Amino acid sequence: MRRTERVVLAFGMVALLAAPATGAEFAEVWPGVVERSERAYVLGDASGMRSARTAVRELLGSGLTDDQRSIARYTVAYLNWRLFFLTDSSADDEREALLDEALELLGADVADNDANAESHALTASVYGLQISQSRLRAAFLGTLAGRASARAAELEPNNPRVLLLDGIGKLNTPRAFGGGEDRAEALLLRAVAAFRTEPPGRPWPRWGRIDAYPRLGQVAVRRGEADAARRYYLQALDIEPEFAWVRHVLLPALEQ
Repeated sequence: MRRTERVVLAFGMVALLAAPATGAEFAEVWPGVVERSERAYVLGDASGMRSARTAVRELLGSGLTDDQRSIARYTVAYLNWRLFFLTDSSADDEREALLDEALELLGADVADNDANAESHALTASVYGLQISQSRLRAAFLGTLAGRASARAAELEPNNPRVLLLDGIGKLNTPRAFGGGEDRAEALLLRAVAAFRTEPPGRPWPRWGRIDAYPRLGQVAVRRGEADAARRYYLQALDIEPEFAWVRHVLLPALEQ
Protein backbone atom coordinates (compact mmCIF):
# COMPACT_ATOMS: atom_id res chain seq x y z
CA MET A 1 0.00 0.00 0.00
CA ARG A 2 1.40 3.42 -0.97
CA ARG A 3 1.92 6.14 1.64
CA THR A 4 -0.89 8.29 0.21
CA GLU A 5 -3.31 5.37 0.44
CA ARG A 6 -2.28 4.73 4.03
CA VAL A 7 -2.94 8.37 4.93
CA VAL A 8 -6.39 8.28 3.31
CA LEU A 9 -7.21 5.04 5.12
CA ALA A 10 -6.00 6.47 8.43
CA PHE A 11 -8.22 9.53 8.05
CA GLY A 12 -11.12 7.23 7.24
CA MET A 13 -10.51 5.28 10.45
CA VAL A 14 -10.37 8.53 12.47
CA ALA A 15 -13.65 9.60 10.92
CA LEU A 16 -15.23 6.36 12.07
CA LEU A 17 -14.11 6.98 15.61
CA ALA A 18 -15.23 10.62 15.61
CA ALA A 19 -18.93 10.14 14.87
CA PRO A 20 -21.48 7.33 14.55
CA ALA A 21 -21.56 5.89 11.05
CA THR A 22 -24.66 5.52 8.93
CA GLY A 23 -25.21 2.49 6.76
CA ALA A 24 -23.96 4.40 3.71
CA GLU A 25 -20.82 5.57 5.50
CA PHE A 26 -20.18 2.02 6.67
CA ALA A 27 -20.31 0.77 3.09
CA GLU A 28 -17.84 3.45 2.04
CA VAL A 29 -15.28 2.88 4.79
CA TRP A 30 -15.62 -0.88 5.31
CA PRO A 31 -13.33 -2.07 2.49
CA GLY A 32 -10.46 -0.08 4.00
CA VAL A 33 -11.07 -1.56 7.44
CA VAL A 34 -10.97 -5.07 6.00
CA GLU A 35 -7.81 -4.32 4.02
CA ARG A 36 -6.10 -2.92 7.09
CA SER A 37 -6.98 -5.85 9.33
CA GLU A 38 -5.98 -8.48 6.77
CA ARG A 39 -2.69 -6.77 6.00
CA ALA A 40 -1.92 -6.56 9.72
CA TYR A 41 -2.55 -10.29 10.04
CA VAL A 42 -0.20 -11.12 7.17
CA LEU A 43 2.55 -9.04 8.78
CA GLY A 44 1.90 -10.40 12.29
CA ASP A 45 1.06 -6.85 13.40
CA ALA A 46 -1.06 -7.24 16.54
CA SER A 47 -1.20 -3.48 17.07
CA GLY A 48 -2.62 -2.95 13.60
CA MET A 49 -5.23 -5.61 14.19
CA ARG A 50 -6.26 -4.02 17.49
CA SER A 51 -6.58 -0.65 15.77
CA ALA A 52 -8.85 -2.14 13.12
CA ARG A 53 -10.87 -3.89 15.81
CA THR A 54 -11.37 -0.60 17.67
CA ALA A 55 -12.79 0.96 14.51
CA VAL A 56 -15.20 -1.94 14.03
CA ARG A 57 -16.31 -1.82 17.66
CA GLU A 58 -17.23 1.83 17.21
CA LEU A 59 -19.51 0.87 14.35
CA LEU A 60 -21.59 -1.47 16.49
CA GLY A 61 -23.34 1.37 18.30
CA SER A 62 -24.23 3.27 15.15
CA GLY A 63 -27.01 3.28 12.60
CA LEU A 64 -26.19 0.14 10.67
CA THR A 65 -28.42 -2.16 8.71
CA ASP A 66 -28.99 -5.62 10.16
CA ASP A 67 -26.54 -7.15 7.68
CA GLN A 68 -23.88 -4.55 8.48
CA ARG A 69 -24.29 -5.11 12.21
CA SER A 70 -23.89 -8.84 11.67
CA ILE A 71 -20.71 -8.29 9.68
CA ALA A 72 -19.31 -5.95 12.34
CA ARG A 73 -20.03 -8.40 15.17
CA TYR A 74 -18.47 -11.24 13.23
CA THR A 75 -15.39 -9.19 12.39
CA VAL A 76 -14.63 -8.18 15.97
CA ALA A 77 -14.95 -11.85 16.94
CA TYR A 78 -12.74 -12.86 14.02
CA LEU A 79 -10.07 -10.32 14.96
CA ASN A 80 -10.17 -11.55 18.56
CA TRP A 81 -9.69 -15.09 17.26
CA ARG A 82 -6.67 -13.94 15.27
CA LEU A 83 -5.29 -11.92 18.18
CA PHE A 84 -5.48 -14.94 20.48
CA PHE A 85 -2.64 -16.51 18.50
CA LEU A 86 -0.60 -13.28 18.59
CA THR A 87 -1.00 -12.77 22.35
CA ASP A 88 1.65 -14.13 24.70
CA SER A 89 0.58 -17.50 26.06
CA SER A 90 1.32 -16.29 29.60
CA ALA A 91 -1.31 -13.52 29.31
CA ASP A 92 -4.17 -15.77 30.39
CA ASP A 93 -6.57 -12.98 31.38
CA GLU A 94 -6.14 -11.13 28.10
CA ARG A 95 -6.58 -14.29 26.04
CA GLU A 96 -9.66 -15.27 28.02
CA ALA A 97 -11.16 -11.81 27.47
CA LEU A 98 -10.59 -12.09 23.73
CA LEU A 99 -12.49 -15.37 23.57
CA ASP A 100 -15.28 -14.22 25.89
CA GLU A 101 -15.99 -11.15 23.79
CA ALA A 102 -15.88 -13.22 20.61
CA LEU A 103 -18.46 -15.66 21.96
CA GLU A 104 -20.70 -12.85 23.18
CA LEU A 105 -20.76 -11.22 19.75
CA LEU A 106 -21.14 -14.46 17.83
CA GLY A 107 -23.90 -15.57 20.18
CA ALA A 108 -25.80 -12.35 19.48
CA ASP A 109 -25.26 -12.85 15.78
CA VAL A 110 -26.62 -16.40 15.58
CA ALA A 111 -29.48 -15.44 17.89
CA ASP A 112 -30.53 -12.91 15.25
CA ASN A 113 -29.80 -15.25 12.34
CA ASP A 114 -29.33 -18.93 13.05
CA ALA A 115 -28.60 -19.53 9.35
CA ASN A 116 -25.23 -17.74 9.50
CA ALA A 117 -22.78 -20.56 8.81
CA GLU A 118 -19.75 -18.28 9.11
CA SER A 119 -20.62 -17.33 12.69
CA HIS A 120 -21.39 -20.91 13.71
CA ALA A 121 -18.05 -22.10 12.32
CA LEU A 122 -16.10 -19.37 14.10
CA THR A 123 -18.02 -20.07 17.31
CA ALA A 124 -16.87 -23.69 17.19
CA SER A 125 -13.26 -22.62 16.76
CA VAL A 126 -13.46 -20.17 19.66
CA TYR A 127 -14.81 -22.93 21.89
CA GLY A 128 -11.85 -25.02 20.78
CA LEU A 129 -9.47 -22.31 21.93
CA GLN A 130 -11.26 -22.15 25.26
CA ILE A 131 -10.64 -25.87 25.65
CA SER A 132 -6.93 -25.23 25.16
CA GLN A 133 -7.12 -22.75 28.04
CA SER A 134 -9.12 -24.95 30.40
CA ARG A 135 -8.93 -28.72 29.97
CA LEU A 136 -11.27 -29.14 32.94
CA ARG A 137 -14.11 -27.82 30.77
CA ALA A 138 -13.14 -29.87 27.72
CA ALA A 139 -16.18 -32.17 27.78
CA PHE A 140 -18.70 -29.34 28.12
CA LEU A 141 -16.99 -27.00 25.65
CA GLY A 142 -16.34 -29.84 23.24
CA THR A 143 -20.07 -30.54 23.08
CA LEU A 144 -20.78 -26.88 22.32
CA ALA A 145 -18.04 -26.76 19.70
CA GLY A 146 -19.31 -29.91 18.02
CA ARG A 147 -22.85 -28.56 17.91
CA ALA A 148 -21.74 -25.25 16.36
CA SER A 149 -19.48 -26.97 13.85
CA ALA A 150 -22.22 -29.39 12.81
CA ARG A 151 -24.66 -26.53 12.31
CA ALA A 152 -22.16 -24.67 10.12
CA ALA A 153 -21.56 -27.78 8.01
CA GLU A 154 -25.30 -28.38 7.71
CA LEU A 155 -25.83 -24.84 6.43
CA GLU A 156 -22.85 -24.51 4.07
CA PRO A 157 -20.96 -27.80 3.70
CA ASN A 158 -18.69 -26.45 0.96
CA ASN A 159 -17.91 -23.07 2.51
CA PRO A 160 -14.09 -22.86 2.60
CA ARG A 161 -13.96 -21.22 6.03
CA VAL A 162 -16.35 -23.81 7.48
CA LEU A 163 -14.02 -26.53 6.16
CA LEU A 164 -10.87 -24.69 7.27
CA LEU A 165 -12.05 -24.08 10.82
CA ASP A 166 -13.34 -27.64 11.14
CA GLY A 167 -9.95 -28.89 9.92
CA ILE A 168 -8.10 -26.75 12.44
CA GLY A 169 -10.39 -28.07 15.15
CA LYS A 170 -9.77 -31.67 14.15
CA LEU A 171 -6.02 -31.07 14.13
CA ASN A 172 -6.21 -29.99 17.77
CA THR A 173 -8.63 -32.71 18.88
CA PRO A 174 -7.42 -36.16 19.99
CA ARG A 175 -8.19 -39.00 17.61
CA ALA A 176 -10.26 -40.70 20.32
CA PHE A 177 -12.62 -37.71 20.31
CA GLY A 178 -13.06 -37.46 16.55
CA GLY A 179 -9.93 -35.52 15.65
CA GLY A 180 -6.47 -36.42 14.45
CA GLU A 181 -4.21 -35.72 11.50
CA ASP A 182 -6.12 -37.79 8.93
CA ARG A 183 -9.47 -36.10 9.53
CA ALA A 184 -7.81 -32.69 9.69
CA GLU A 185 -5.95 -33.26 6.44
CA ALA A 186 -9.09 -34.31 4.58
CA LEU A 187 -10.96 -31.18 5.66
CA LEU A 188 -8.03 -28.86 4.96
CA LEU A 189 -7.59 -30.26 1.46
CA ARG A 190 -11.28 -29.71 0.83
CA ALA A 191 -10.85 -26.14 2.09
CA VAL A 192 -7.99 -25.57 -0.37
CA ALA A 193 -10.20 -26.78 -3.22
CA ALA A 194 -13.12 -24.63 -2.06
CA PHE A 195 -10.95 -21.52 -1.84
CA ARG A 196 -9.88 -22.05 -5.46
CA THR A 197 -13.48 -21.63 -6.59
CA GLU A 198 -14.35 -18.73 -4.25
CA PRO A 199 -14.04 -15.35 -6.02
CA PRO A 200 -11.22 -13.33 -4.35
CA GLY A 201 -13.39 -10.21 -4.39
CA ARG A 202 -16.52 -11.75 -2.86
CA PRO A 203 -18.22 -9.81 -0.03
CA TRP A 204 -16.72 -10.14 3.44
CA PRO A 205 -15.97 -12.54 5.03
CA ARG A 206 -13.48 -13.82 2.49
CA TRP A 207 -10.45 -14.50 4.69
CA GLY A 208 -8.62 -17.82 4.94
CA ARG A 209 -7.11 -18.31 1.49
CA ILE A 210 -3.57 -18.38 2.96
CA ASP A 211 -4.44 -20.33 6.11
CA ALA A 212 -5.03 -23.89 4.93
CA TYR A 213 -1.48 -24.48 3.65
CA PRO A 214 0.27 -23.73 6.97
CA ARG A 215 -2.16 -26.05 8.75
CA LEU A 216 -1.48 -28.79 6.21
CA GLY A 217 2.19 -28.18 6.90
CA GLN A 218 1.55 -28.72 10.59
CA VAL A 219 -0.15 -32.02 9.78
CA ALA A 220 2.99 -33.04 7.88
CA VAL A 221 5.24 -31.97 10.77
CA ARG A 222 3.29 -34.15 13.18
CA ARG A 223 3.86 -37.07 10.84
CA GLY A 224 7.58 -36.33 10.65
CA GLU A 225 7.34 -35.29 6.99
CA ALA A 226 9.50 -32.16 6.92
CA ASP A 227 9.79 -31.99 3.12
CA ALA A 228 6.02 -32.11 2.70
CA ALA A 229 5.61 -29.44 5.37
CA ARG A 230 8.09 -27.19 3.57
CA ARG A 231 6.17 -27.57 0.31
CA TYR A 232 2.95 -26.52 2.00
CA TYR A 233 4.61 -23.54 3.66
CA LEU A 234 6.07 -22.41 0.35
CA GLN A 235 2.64 -22.67 -1.24
CA ALA A 236 1.37 -20.23 1.38
CA LEU A 237 4.22 -17.85 0.51
CA ASP A 238 3.34 -18.15 -3.17
CA ILE A 239 -0.03 -16.62 -2.27
CA GLU A 240 1.35 -14.08 0.22
CA PRO A 241 5.16 -13.67 0.21
CA GLU A 242 5.14 -11.55 3.37
CA PHE A 243 3.16 -14.02 5.49
CA ALA A 244 5.08 -13.53 8.74
CA TRP A 245 3.91 -16.65 10.58
CA VAL A 246 5.18 -18.90 7.80
CA ARG A 247 8.32 -16.96 6.90
CA HIS A 248 9.55 -16.19 10.41
CA VAL A 249 8.13 -19.00 12.55
CA LEU A 250 7.10 -22.15 10.70
CA LEU A 251 9.85 -22.40 8.09
CA PRO A 252 12.69 -21.68 10.56
CA ALA A 253 11.22 -24.29 12.93
CA LEU A 254 11.82 -26.96 10.27
CA GLU A 255 15.55 -26.28 10.44
CA GLN A 256 15.81 -26.77 14.20
